[in-house]
This record gives sequence, structure tokens and C-alpha cells, in this order.
Amino acid sequence: MHEIDKERFGAFLARLRKERGMTQRELAGRLHVSDKAVSKWERGAEPPGRGPAHPPGRLPGSECH
Repeated sequence: MHEIDKERFGAFLARLRKERGMTQRELAGRLHVSDKAVSKWERGAEPPGRGPAHPPGRLPGSECH
């Protein structure tokens, strides 16, 4: 399985979220995860898919799949 670059993904996620004017809590609600999970992803502390949260397949309004 391909290992995700946690820091790079976190920076990407934070940039997309901020471009859309969303808080971590708002994004978490749309992805059905906790705001703490979003925070961990953005800080590179934990990659998506670890623990009970599922990785975001696509951010609302993004063009990446």
C-alpha cells in the first residue's frame, strides 16, 4: 500500500479548507469526522484512515478525486 506524506497532505487539506472559508469544525461535519481528526490531519500528526475516521475522498468543491 502507498504511504501518504502526512505533512504534505496536511498542508494541502488546510489550504483547501481555508480557500473555501471553512473552519475545521465545519469541514469535520461535512466529512462526518471529529474536528480533532481534521486537526491531526492538518498537523501531519496522523494520516487519514487511521482510527475510526475514514479518509476524505473528496473535499466539497475540490477538483481532486
